[in-house]
Amino acid sequence: MSKKNKVDFYWDNKSGICRCTITVNNDKYLGFAYVHPTDVDMMNEKTGNEIAYHRALLNLLKDQKKKLNLELKGLNGLYYSMKHSPHFNVKSYEAKMLYRQIKYHNQDIEAIDDLMEEIGTWLKDYINKKDHFYQQLRKRREQGKACQSSGK
Repeated sequence: MSKKNKVDFYWDNKSGICRCTITVNNDKYLGFAYVHPTDVDMMNEKTGNEIAYHRALLNLLKDQKKKLNLELKGLNGLYYSMKHSPHFNVKSYEAKMLYRQIKYHNQDIEAIDDLMEEIGTWLKDYINKKDHFYQQLRKRREQGKACQSSGK
Protein backbone atom coordinates (compact mmCIF):
# COMPACT_ATOMS: atom_id res chain seq x y z
CA MET A 1 0.00 0.00 0.00
CA SER A 2 1.15 3.52 -0.64
CA LYS A 3 1.83 5.99 2.14
CA LYS A 4 -1.70 7.35 1.79
CA ASN A 5 -3.27 3.90 2.12
CA LYS A 6 -2.59 1.81 5.20
CA VAL A 7 -4.12 -0.42 7.84
CA ASP A 8 -3.25 0.01 11.52
CA PHE A 9 -4.27 -2.11 14.49
CA TYR A 10 -4.34 -1.31 18.18
CA TRP A 11 -4.88 -4.03 20.77
CA ASP A 12 -5.49 -3.38 24.46
CA ASN A 13 -4.82 -6.66 26.26
CA LYS A 14 -6.29 -5.45 29.54
CA SER A 15 -9.71 -4.48 28.19
CA GLY A 16 -9.84 -6.85 25.21
CA ILE A 17 -10.59 -4.02 22.80
CA CYS A 18 -9.17 -4.00 19.31
CA ARG A 19 -9.31 -1.07 16.92
CA CYS A 20 -8.55 -1.18 13.22
CA THR A 21 -7.98 2.00 11.24
CA ILE A 22 -8.01 1.81 7.45
CA THR A 23 -6.64 4.97 5.86
CA VAL A 24 -7.42 5.58 2.19
CA ASN A 25 -6.42 8.93 0.67
CA ASN A 26 -6.40 10.55 4.13
CA ASP A 27 -9.92 9.27 4.93
CA LYS A 28 -9.98 7.08 8.03
CA TYR A 29 -12.39 4.21 8.63
CA LEU A 30 -12.58 2.62 12.05
CA GLY A 31 -13.65 -0.82 13.13
CA PHE A 32 -13.78 -2.12 16.69
CA ALA A 33 -13.93 -5.51 18.32
CA TYR A 34 -14.77 -6.02 21.97
CA VAL A 35 -14.20 -9.26 23.82
CA HIS A 36 -17.45 -10.68 25.14
CA PRO A 37 -17.45 -10.96 28.95
CA THR A 38 -17.90 -14.74 28.74
CA ASP A 39 -14.91 -15.06 26.39
CA VAL A 40 -12.28 -13.25 28.46
CA ASP A 41 -10.45 -16.56 28.98
CA MET A 42 -10.14 -16.98 25.20
CA MET A 43 -9.43 -13.40 24.08
CA ASN A 44 -6.60 -12.93 21.65
CA GLU A 45 -5.26 -10.20 19.44
CA LYS A 46 -5.59 -12.06 16.12
CA THR A 47 -9.31 -12.67 16.53
CA GLY A 48 -9.83 -9.05 17.56
CA ASN A 49 -7.83 -7.83 14.56
CA GLU A 50 -9.85 -9.96 12.18
CA ILE A 51 -13.21 -8.75 13.48
CA ALA A 52 -12.14 -5.10 13.76
CA TYR A 53 -10.64 -5.16 10.25
CA HIS A 54 -13.85 -6.43 8.66
CA ARG A 55 -15.94 -3.88 10.55
CA ALA A 56 -13.63 -1.09 9.35
CA LEU A 57 -13.91 -2.48 5.83
CA LEU A 58 -17.70 -2.35 6.08
CA ASN A 59 -17.47 1.31 7.14
CA LEU A 60 -15.20 2.04 4.17
CA LEU A 61 -17.66 0.37 1.79
CA LYS A 62 -20.60 2.27 3.30
CA ASP A 63 -18.76 5.53 2.68
CA GLN A 64 -17.87 4.57 -0.89
CA LYS A 65 -21.50 3.66 -1.55
CA LYS A 66 -22.62 7.01 -0.13
CA LYS A 67 -20.20 8.85 -2.45
CA LEU A 68 -21.36 6.84 -5.46
CA ASN A 69 -25.00 7.54 -4.62
CA LEU A 70 -24.27 11.28 -4.51
CA GLU A 71 -22.50 11.11 -7.87
CA LEU A 72 -25.36 9.06 -9.32
CA LYS A 73 -27.85 11.61 -8.08
CA GLY A 74 -25.91 14.32 -9.93
CA LEU A 75 -25.69 12.26 -13.11
CA ASN A 76 -29.42 11.49 -13.01
CA GLY A 77 -30.18 15.15 -12.41
CA LEU A 78 -28.11 16.10 -15.43
CA TYR A 79 -29.81 13.44 -17.56
CA TYR A 80 -33.32 14.58 -16.60
CA SER A 81 -32.39 18.20 -17.29
CA MET A 82 -30.91 17.33 -20.67
CA LYS A 83 -33.73 15.05 -21.81
CA HIS A 84 -36.27 17.88 -21.58
CA SER A 85 -34.26 20.09 -23.92
CA PRO A 86 -35.54 20.36 -27.50
CA HIS A 87 -31.88 20.11 -28.62
CA PHE A 88 -31.27 16.81 -26.80
CA ASN A 89 -29.90 14.11 -29.10
CA VAL A 90 -30.22 10.60 -27.66
CA LYS A 91 -27.52 9.34 -30.03
CA SER A 92 -24.94 12.02 -29.25
CA TYR A 93 -21.58 11.11 -27.71
CA GLU A 94 -22.45 13.08 -24.58
CA ALA A 95 -25.76 11.29 -24.08
CA LYS A 96 -24.13 7.87 -24.59
CA MET A 97 -21.37 8.71 -22.10
CA LEU A 98 -23.94 9.90 -19.59
CA TYR A 99 -25.96 6.67 -19.96
CA ARG A 100 -22.77 4.66 -19.57
CA GLN A 101 -21.71 6.52 -16.41
CA ILE A 102 -25.15 6.05 -14.85
CA LYS A 103 -24.98 2.34 -15.71
CA TYR A 104 -21.47 2.00 -14.22
CA HIS A 105 -22.44 3.78 -11.02
CA ASN A 106 -25.50 1.52 -10.61
CA GLN A 107 -23.31 -1.57 -11.16
CA ASP A 108 -20.72 -0.32 -8.66
CA ILE A 109 -23.40 0.33 -6.04
CA GLU A 110 -24.85 -3.15 -6.60
CA ALA A 111 -21.37 -4.71 -6.30
CA ILE A 112 -20.75 -2.84 -3.04
CA ASP A 113 -24.12 -4.02 -1.69
CA ASP A 114 -23.22 -7.62 -2.56
CA LEU A 115 -19.76 -7.29 -1.00
CA MET A 116 -21.16 -5.71 2.18
CA GLU A 117 -23.68 -8.54 2.50
CA GLU A 118 -20.95 -11.12 1.93
CA ILE A 119 -18.64 -9.55 4.52
CA GLY A 120 -21.50 -9.24 7.03
CA THR A 121 -22.43 -12.89 6.56
CA TRP A 122 -18.79 -13.96 6.82
CA LEU A 123 -18.33 -11.93 9.99
CA LYS A 124 -21.41 -13.44 11.67
CA ASP A 125 -20.29 -16.92 10.64
CA TYR A 126 -16.74 -16.29 11.89
CA ILE A 127 -17.98 -15.12 15.28
CA ASN A 128 -20.42 -18.05 15.58
CA LYS A 129 -17.70 -20.58 14.66
CA LYS A 130 -15.30 -19.03 17.16
CA ASP A 131 -18.00 -19.18 19.85
CA HIS A 132 -18.71 -22.83 19.05
CA PHE A 133 -14.98 -23.62 19.12
CA TYR A 134 -14.54 -21.86 22.47
CA GLN A 135 -17.46 -23.80 23.96
CA GLN A 136 -15.98 -27.10 22.80
CA LEU A 137 -12.56 -26.17 24.15
CA ARG A 138 -14.00 -25.23 27.55
CA LYS A 139 -15.95 -28.48 27.64
CA ARG A 140 -12.80 -30.53 26.93
CA ARG A 141 -10.87 -28.62 29.58
CA GLU A 142 -13.59 -29.38 32.12
CA GLN A 143 -13.55 -33.05 31.14
CA GLY A 144 -9.76 -33.08 31.52
CA LYS A 145 -9.98 -31.52 34.98
CA ALA A 146 -12.64 -34.05 35.99
CA CYS A 147 -10.43 -36.93 34.84
CA GLN A 148 -7.42 -35.56 36.76
CA SER A 149 -9.40 -35.00 39.96
CA SER A 150 -10.83 -38.54 39.86
CA GLY A 151 -7.33 -39.98 39.49
CA LYS A 152 -7.65 -41.37 36.00
